[in-house]
Amino acid sequence: MKRTSFFSALAAVALVAALVSCKKDKNSDPEPTPLAISASVTGDANDLALVESVKAVVPTSNALTVIATGTYASNKISITLPFPFPNANLLEDADAAGAKIANVNFIGYDENDDAIGMFELVGSNATTDVEGVYTYVDRSFSATSPAGSLTFKKGWNLYYFIENNGTDTVSNTVPAGITMTWIYNAN
Repeated sequence: MKRTSFFSALAAVALVAALVSCKKDKNSDPEPTPLAISASVTGDANDLALVESVKAVVPTSNALTVIATGTYASNKISITLPFPFPNANLLEDADAAGAKIANVNFIGYDENDDAIGMFELVGSNATTDVEGVYTYVDRSFSATSPAGSLTFKKGWNLYYFIENNGTDTVSNTVPAGITMTWIYNAN
């Protein structure tokens, strides 16, 4: 599978940020809560043997800011993404109506607390590569761009960056026939 990097997903968010149309959802959603993620991970056994913890980080222009720390053991990650979002300064403008957004990466750290790789939620088939992107938004809104339509609810969301035969799109759902799995890629 062609590895879709976080920067490709970030480009998709930038595409969403340059919205053709956007509207704030006015329905009454339940109050958001922290999001617990517990999942099996595949990857090179030698690389995974070095992982001591997993951290959810928000990439900024010059650093990675940790917003949550979790565990890695027995080929499983376990981490809880916080609500409310711990640092409003990390949120970036997502739309003209004032919504703010932040994507997170899941980084593996060794016993010295050095970043040594990335955990990613991915799936693929013969023609399509998909990467899941966990995103925090400060209010509910819907967005439409040339890459697709997305609906975000206040709090944590999972959307998908999809490359299909050279065409990039975004969606709130996984394409039919794609199974998503967590993988680990060492630096």
